[in-house]
Amino acid sequence: MKRLLSHWATANFFFLLSFNALACGYCLQDRIASVYDHVLVKQTKQLNQKMLYLVWDGPADHNEKTRRTLIGITSRIKGVTKGSVRVSLEPPTIGLAFQPSSISREQIETALLQKLRTKKIVISALPE
Repeated sequence: MKRLLSHWATANFFFLLSFNALACGYCLQDRIASVYDHVLVKQTKQLNQKMLYLVWDGPADHNEKTRRTLIGITSRIKGVTKGSVRVSLEPPTIGLAFQPSSISREQIETALLQKLRTKKIVISALPE
């Protein structure tokens, strides 16, 4: 009986541990999934636009006010498609569509870094 309980406890431990491994929030797929919008991605492809995913971090509170601030600032960057900005608090990620003929990934990242400096938020683009 002790042996059976020991095996049961071990199996449950690894079963529960696997839930953390499924969505840790740090891998690329988890971050993109947190802001992924299939309709937006489909429209972006149809319009010959591109998607950009960024990680955001800093001492700013990870709350609804910060999320709205990030959406507002990001949406006002020239070349970012209107209504395309998605922001996740956990994991902290930004997703957006943009017109590559108007602005590059690097220009968006630079503009965001400058605009978010006063908010003490830093961003970094995820690989394509």
